[in-house]
Amino acid sequence: MFYTPVVTFVSTALNDPLAIDPGTGQPMNGQYTTSLTGSNLVTRTLGANDFASEYRSYGAVPSRGFSRSYWRAVGLPESVINKLFNRKMSLRFGIRVRVTGAVNFGQFYYSMRMLGD
Repeated sequence: MFYTPVVTFVSTALNDPLAIDPGTGQPMNGQYTTSLTGSNLVTRTLGANDFASEYRSYGAVPSRGFSRSYWRAVGLPESVINKLFNRKMSLRFGIRVRVTGAVNFGQFYYSMRMLGD
């Protein structure tokens, strides 16, 4: 099983034609999704009626956070970054999961702590 936390930024500032997704080369069209660091890979083979449980805590924003320097590194021009920080922005959190093999039941729970200005 492989999972990666993701965050999607939604803002009218990202409708600007200069807001280009560096991964696709396409316009951001009002939103940008990125993975958070800290993926975890787990491989197990279980017999009939076996049970396994595991708790891991991963996922952090790089040291600069989602600051102006982060958006510069993504490739946004200063005009778009200024709009991004001066307009309403929504954050959507999710998780991408890939499972190989037979899984009858699985659950993911996660919580977060956010700090910022």
